[in-house]
Amino acid sequence: MIRSARPLTLAAAIATPPARKSSGFMPRMNRPTVILIVDDDTDGREMCARFLETCGFAVLMAPDGGAGIEMAFERAPDLILMDLEMPGMGGIEALRRLKGDDRTQSIPVVVLSGAPLALHDEATRAGCTAFLVKPCSAIDLEGVVRAIVATNAEASVNK
Repeated sequence: MIRSARPLTLAAAIATPPARKSSGFMPRMNRPTVILIVDDDTDGREMCARFLETCGFAVLMAPDGGAGIEMAFERAPDLILMDLEMPGMGGIEALRRLKGDDRTQSIPVVVLSGAPLALHDEATRAGCTAFLVKPCSAIDLEGVVRAIVATNAEASVNK
């Protein structure tokens, strides 16, 4: 679990965006980083999307694992934020399918869930890159997303 010394809720972060507008752009591609949010909670999904957009990221949204997989195949996002407990196809099964397909296996998946820790362990075994426990602070969310995006950008440049 990642914790912040200065908790800031997503709602507060949206209401008072940071003084410095951080960029979600990946220099090598000259386009915004695209993040796919897969979560059945409409309010939480939209709040997370609005926050990430204020950080400069482009955001796609899907309401469940099946729709998330299809969107990932069609749009090839740079990063996926996924809840674990969703109706229909849950996050663990969606994660397994994403990591088992050549088109999506290299996309980092961050689990963003309030699910029991046993499911977080299962998600780690299925291939998630990181996980955040809901509710998480805006600072933690942005920090994890930026760290993964920077690592992937650096890895792409060094290929």
